[in-house]
Amino acid sequence: MNNLNSKYCKCDGSLDKKMEHEERIAVYMRVMLLSLHILGLLAIQFRSIRIRRWWVRPHLKEHIRQQFGALSTIFIYFYLNDQEQFYHFVGMTTEHFSILLNLVRHQLTKHSFRTPLLPELKLAAVLHILVHNVDPKTVALFYRIGESTIYAIIPEVCQAIVDNLMDVYIRLPATTEDWMDVANAFYQKYQMPLCMGVLDVKEVRIRQPPHSGALFFNHKGFYSVGLMAVCDSNMMSLWISVGDFGGANDSSKFARSSLGIALRDNLIEIFTLAIQVPNTHISLTPFIIADGGFGLQRYVLEPYPLDIHSPIEHSIFDIRLGAPRKLIEQGFGITQTFDRSCIEQMKV
Repeated sequence: MNNLNSKYCKCDGSLDKKMEHEERIAVYMRVMLLSLHILGLLAIQFRSIRIRRWWVRPHLKEHIRQQFGALSTIFIYFYLNDQEQFYHFVGMTTEHFSILLNLVRHQLTKHSFRTPLLPELKLAAVLHILVHNVDPKTVALFYRIGESTIYAIIPEVCQAIVDNLMDVYIRLPATTEDWMDVANAFYQKYQMPLCMGVLDVKEVRIRQPPHSGALFFNHKGFYSVGLMAVCDSNMMSLWISVGDFGGANDSSKFARSSLGIALRDNLIEIFTLAIQVPNTHISLTPFIIADGGFGLQRYVLEPYPLDIHSPIEHSIFDIRLGAPRKLIEQGFGITQTFDRSCIEQMKV
């Protein structure tokens, strides 16, 4: 009996050792498969990571920029020796460049553990792009600036210019006397009494924004944003609105604008008054001249619709109205090159 028990005990012990060995192998296999899976994931991640050869490319280093960059070479030479070529280079005189630089310097000055780009460099590079309608990548190589950097400083410089010059050059008259000065200038040049400005919209071509559908697709057959402006008799902008959907019509764009809302809610006092027309006994409400797309309103005057059977008085009225309307079209024509370079070429 004792021999039989010892035989069974030896069998049970060998079975236990065999099962323990198999379990150990199974654990090893699971660990091995898990480690292989993790290594595969790491390989996929490393494959997607771009290994940088340089922190800064050699031709973009500060000492190379100071020695071979356009600011240190051709820009400084034109600034000191050739005023005519400098004007062709950045679109303004040295005096105007210095004034503009002093206005925007505080916004363009950055502080970093690395040597930041000079405000002069940022302003000169962006003006070069705006004036000559060139690819920013070319200007980046010319000034020894990184490609991503040039695309970052374009909106930075443009925003600084807007912040410092918007209120200086684009100001809606604040008082009744200021509005009457605008109206008197129109009357002296075009014999158009009580005209407070000329209104129009320019469609600036853009690339279709992602997921925008037909919001920016206008009636002319391309994608655009609206640039709406009111100018005085000297083609100086009194008010602008930028960025409305190209697919909207002119009247709805104006109705949603700050000026349209102010006129509709009688927030501008002079447009609620009846003022006597010079050399007559007639009193009229001041108005803004626009084309037929804006619709006839109490404060917006538009030409008569084209009709071969219309009376001669209507034709004379349209001719008189068309003379000041050319002002805003000429003003848009002056800015056409800048609009194209900013939005079509720079892709910002």
